[in-house]
Amino acid sequence: MRKSLFFLLQYFVTLMLLLVAQRIIFEAISNHGNCTMQDYAAAILHSLPTGLATAGCITLIPLLLAILPSSLKIPVKKIMLPYNITAAFLMAAAFIADIIIYSHTGCRLSYTHLLQFIDTPEKILTSLTIGYLFTRFALTVATTTLFTLLLHKAYGHQI
Repeated sequence: MRKSLFFLLQYFVTLMLLLVAQRIIFEAISNHGNCTMQDYAAAILHSLPTGLATAGCITLIPLLLAILPSSLKIPVKKIMLPYNITAAFLMAAAFIADIIIYSHTGCRLSYTHLLQFIDTPEKILTSLTIGYLFTRFALTVATTTLFTLLLHKAYGHQI
């Protein structure tokens, strides 16, 4: 049980570090690198509740896998790798979408952007070029790969 709790704590902390790194990168990009350490600290403190909630939600499946009895013979390693890839992709996609939306509108990603996309998709899609989409897709794949490797490194030897 102690091993499972340590794994969950390490997994949660790794997620929090990834989310904090995302916030620092977002802050640097949105302010064109003109940030002080106080700006970064304020951004991290401001995003801490959201980061804790996000990391907690992502840690829910590993928590359930850790508390299930070992007599059930669940292949945890086979479940965790696809789960980590999915979680990393969703984190990367949200991060990239946040940067794109902020660069165009000056405000952070919210449900209003999704509603606007649903109402007028042709208006948004006509302003996108193939090169723009390709670079954002490549950035999402690279970020997903990095996040997956970090998550796998954090738990891989403990399961």
